[in-house]
Amino acid sequence: MNARRIKQRFLVILAVVALAAPVSAFALTSRPDDEHSAVICYANLKVAEGDTLWGIASEYRPAGVTVQDYIKQIKKLNGLSSDVIYAGSFLIIPVEYSAEE
Repeated sequence: MNARRIKQRFLVILAVVALAAPVSAFALTSRPDDEHSAVICYANLKVAEGDTLWGIASEYRPAGVTVQDYIKQIKKLNGLSSDVIYAGSFLIIPVEYSAEE
């Protein structure tokens, strides 16, 4: 192998290592300290007759989130300007799932 080709391979390896180091450092430092972590996903919920934003928020809100704050999240996700929802319509709601390792 000639010197130029060796130099090119060295530079490619150096570039890969330089790019991988910050990603590895992030992956190591962003891991939660506890064994359980929560994942926020989004569900499509069909509004039933008699449903209210308050009732939906009370049932589906993640731990540590107030009903009022969860209603604000639902309204923002769905572009709602009022608290009025209609049976048969669909709402996107954030749902917390507990992920165990």
